[in-house]
Amino acid sequence: MKYARLIVITFILLVCQATWVPRIAVFGVMPDLFVALLFWVAIRRGMTWGVWTGFALGLLLDVESPESLGMNAFALAVTGIVLGRLSRQIDRNNPIVLAVVLFLAALTSETLRVIWMALSGHGDGLGMWLRYGLPGAIYTSILVPPLSKGVSLLLGRKDWLLSAS
Repeated sequence: MKYARLIVITFILLVCQATWVPRIAVFGVMPDLFVALLFWVAIRRGMTWGVWTGFALGLLLDVESPESLGMNAFALAVTGIVLGRLSRQIDRNNPIVLAVVLFLAALTSETLRVIWMALSGHGDGLGMWLRYGLPGAIYTSILVPPLSKGVSLLLGRKDWLLSAS
């Protein structure tokens, strides 16, 4: 059952990331819903689930842009490792702590993507990080908690979906 739910959530996020998210882009900066899903899985299930979920989600995203095949898989797998390592060391009932960890996860993922792109010769690393990486992480960490809370309320849950308790 847990696998089916993860597959359904992944499909919904794929559709949202491809259709809805580009419409709310601010100066080309978009939130990353897959980091939110990875956050949810890794914080709840630990490092093994985090790394494999991150790798699988990344490969799914990499299919969309084959010229950078492996970039998202690498970035999300490493982010899953970091989140999994943090999962037992943080106060998972504190929404402020979870929001900060979500920001750090998004920042890790975005930074690794920018480094990959810069090393591939697709632009200036620092410039891309300041233009897309940091703002993308901020946007993700601002948008996802209230969005998660709203979806939780619609589903009749008392806690927000990203809550790790």
